[in-house]
Amino acid sequence: GGVAANTNIVSDSLKAIEDGYGNISALAIANDKATLTLGTGGGDDFVVTNSSGSSILTAEGDNSRVGIGTVTPSTQFEVSGTGDDNSEITVSSYNNTDSIGKAPTLTLRKAGGTESSQTTCSDNEVLGLIEVVGHDGNDFTTIGAQIVFETETSYASSTIATGKMPTDILFNTAQGASTDDISTKMVINAEGNVGIGTTSPSSMLHLVSTTASHPDISIEKTGGNGEGGGIINFLLKEDSGFPNDNIDIGYIGFRQYDTTGGDTGYHT
Repeated sequence: GGVAANTNIVSDSLKAIEDGYGNISALAIANDKATLTLGTGGGDDFVVTNSSGSSILTAEGDNSRVGIGTVTPSTQFEVSGTGDDNSEITVSSYNNTDSIGKAPTLTLRKAGGTESSQTTCSDNEVLGLIEVVGHDGNDFTTIGAQIVFETETSYASSTIATGKMPTDILFNTAQGASTDDISTKMVINAEGNVGIGTTSPSSMLHLVSTTASHPDISIEKTGGNGEGGGIINFLLKEDSGFPNDNIDIGYIGFRQYDTTGGDTGYHT
């Protein structure tokens, strides 16, 4: 015959159900509420394992860290996979609403002060970043690349206030020619200008080179024989009708910067 299951009351909200052999087979939550309190000692962990004993989820009581696939999470939340297992995080949403607010979202939030008493962010403050780190033979402290989101109020009428958060996006990469040589290679500023080789683009696309190489743009076409190559188009579109006579559709300017004789301007 079967062995009757026993129920142990852990608290008013949590019940541990035994399988009749002294093994806890389930946890029951009453009134949609349960609290699991861990100690602060090095071994005060809550661990969920699969049938083979491998860790599925670990909550460490001594440093308030949670790990999925690891029993030693190195940050507040870590997802780890080994061998052919992929370490993936998926955020899903199921609806047909054409709205940003209804789409799967990853949000990085930043404020000054404390969680209970928040204060306004300041200028040139990093709101968040996404970075990749590879093991360099010693540890995981060498950064390979970053996407950094930083406030910037130097633009016309830019200010941090209710409903206003002017932000630059910086793309940083490490060349590996020297130790920890990560630096900003491209920026999209709060005005929408793109800078490559500069963090302060003065036009919609601004290229700067400080090395012996000239900043250049390559337009390459590959394919079958007899096909055309790359094209640069200058397009002018009026709100209605045709453009007026004697108006520039586009031009290419060649300018040099003169620093002699007190003249620090550009000359065409």
